[in-house]
Amino acid sequence: MTTALSSKEQQKALKATLKMIEQDYKNKLCDAEKKCNDIRREAEKVAERERAEAKAKKDQKDKAAKDEYQMVKTEASEIHIRLVLDLVKTAILDLKARNLNTLHQQLQLQQQQPSQSHKSLGRTSSCGSSSSTSSKTCSSGHSGLAKEDAEIKEWIEYAADRLEVHMSKSQIRQRLLEEIATAALERQHQAQQDAERKTVELQRQIEQLQLLQRRQQHEGAVSISVPGMEVPPPSYVNAVGSVGVGESDYSVY
Repeated sequence: MTTALSSKEQQKALKATLKMIEQDYKNKLCDAEKKCNDIRREAEKVAERERAEAKAKKDQKDKAAKDEYQMVKTEASEIHIRLVLDLVKTAILDLKARNLNTLHQQLQLQQQQPSQSHKSLGRTSSCGSSSSTSSKTCSSGHSGLAKEDAEIKEWIEYAADRLEVHMSKSQIRQRLLEEIATAALERQHQAQQDAERKTVELQRQIEQLQLLQRRQQHEGAVSISVPGMEVPPPSYVNAVGSVGVGESDYSVY
């Protein structure tokens, strides 16, 4: 009886020990799992922070690249617009200048032809020729203006097609017309300044010539007085000498 009881107690104690060992094992696994989860969460936090930092760096670089691209694109667009507008504007202004010069030449020819016709054919023929020439010049002028307008419109539409990637065609047309008007006024102002400078320079040269002429006239009018005779001025001596009168003709007897 005592032996049987002792055996049961031993089994009970052994089972309790096994349960303790098992519980200790489970506790160690639970602690290890908790530590692992803590490490995993910490690693995830670090990874998240690193991902955020990497994303921030990437976003910063992307923004810098986009800003640089936009800056280059804006500068390139402005250069493209400026070059096209300047070239087309210059082409139109040169076209208008050539046509205006041609019209002036035609008007000059018209003014010259009546006088020539009057000399060769008489007054009646001159009037008829003048009327015919005037009519031809007028007709040619209208035709030239129509052709000029067509060419200008063609240039404007060409610029609008080239710059349509930057702005609307109506904006391009309006801007080009404004710049043409401004440039035409600047050319006119520059031409007026050049004409004024040339006028001033011509007036200065005329004044110098007039001063030189008066000086020569004054020197030519001065005569040398000698007792008993009048010595003519050098200009007179040269004049009479050229027709065979020598200095001996003015000798004192």
